[in-house]
Amino acid sequence: MRGPFAVPVLWNIRLKRWSFMLFRLEALDAQKRSTLGTVLLVSPLSMRLAAAMALLFCISMGLFLTFATYTKRTAASGVLLPETGLIRIYSPQAGVITRLDIVEGQHVTDGAVLMALSSDTQSGEAGGAQRAISLSIKRRQESLSQEIDETLALHLQELEGKKRQVAALETEQQKILAQIDLTRQRLALTKGLAERYANLQRQDYVSRDQLQEKQDAVLDMRLRGEELNRSLLTVRAESARLRAELVELPFNQSKQLADLRRRLAENQDRLIESETKREIFITAPTLGEVTAIAVSNGSRVDSTRPLLSIVPADAKLHAELYLPSRSVGFVRTGDTVMLRYQAYPYQRFGLQPGTVSSISRTALPADEVMTLGNVSEPMREQGPFYRVTVALASQTIDGQGMHERLRSGMQLDADIMQERLPLYEWMLEPLRGIGKRL
Repeated sequence: MRGPFAVPVLWNIRLKRWSFMLFRLEALDAQKRSTLGTVLLVSPLSMRLAAAMALLFCISMGLFLTFATYTKRTAASGVLLPETGLIRIYSPQAGVITRLDIVEGQHVTDGAVLMALSSDTQSGEAGGAQRAISLSIKRRQESLSQEIDETLALHLQELEGKKRQVAALETEQQKILAQIDLTRQRLALTKGLAERYANLQRQDYVSRDQLQEKQDAVLDMRLRGEELNRSLLTVRAESARLRAELVELPFNQSKQLADLRRRLAENQDRLIESETKREIFITAPTLGEVTAIAVSNGSRVDSTRPLLSIVPADAKLHAELYLPSRSVGFVRTGDTVMLRYQAYPYQRFGLQPGTVSSISRTALPADEVMTLGNVSEPMREQGPFYRVTVALASQTIDGQGMHERLRSGMQLDADIMQERLPLYEWMLEPLRGIGKRL
């Protein structure tokens, strides 16, 4: 529609239809114009650069959070020990070191004398108590030796005496046999005489009293013969008893002498033990290097504390770490370990790599671990510990022109490297944990 009263028709986008406008476009444009002019947006170069840098920073942060990773790690403390074990030498008893033949780091052979230990304890008037015990044992030994000699002499006398008794009984037996033979002959004569008197009495040539006398004589001879037979039996029984004793005598003597000799041998053993206790020589059980000497000449020692330690020859060192139960759950064999030796500051010598080679299946009591010096008193409250063995990448340490061999017993701190996570996962992990709890 044209003319001064024409009404413009425009497409209404919101209503999606044609609509009539109350005012002309020229009137609307005139109202938009300001006396100050149109708004002009100014964009300086510095603002553009700042915006570009902010955009680049946001992109970089996004890429960093997406591709950068974070490695979980478990902190632990431990000690260097030989793979074959550290040999600790203890004193078999309390005493005083009288001689020390070794120095720190000395290499010793199997059976080499390390030190001498005296167990003599001064006991006032008697001097060395162990020496007094040895003297007492020696006197007892001399007494037993003398008793053995006397027993041998008594046994010989007893044997000769019994032999003489047997010979005397043999002689007496022969005499009794001879008397028995004579008694038999006299009995025969007496019986013959009594029979003749009996014939004469029947003829009244002799009286009855005379006959009775002859008969009494016969009875006396018979009684005499019985007595001689009883004496013969007694002599034979005594002779048999003595012969049996002669047979048993060597066995009884041997038994008695064996008992005395056994007591003498026991006494000799006690004497040797006593003399041994007076001065004991501590020897090396194997070839190795002496370390951690804890005594000196004149030191008093007992059997509860180690005198020294020996590192076996050619033994490689490994690290033993001790982890509480709350830290050992995700440690696996083959995990990388970064070690920091307390004797060599890591700021100057760096971190030393290692690999977890084994993990104990059972926990060790804190008291047992503390004997190795691997756990401090505050850590003791964390309960039992698991032993984690770490194989070292190198048996030496280099730094600042130094090339040092690692030593057994060195304390260390370690970080056990575990799973690797992207940074965004690590940042979102607390939120994930909250979600699981909810």
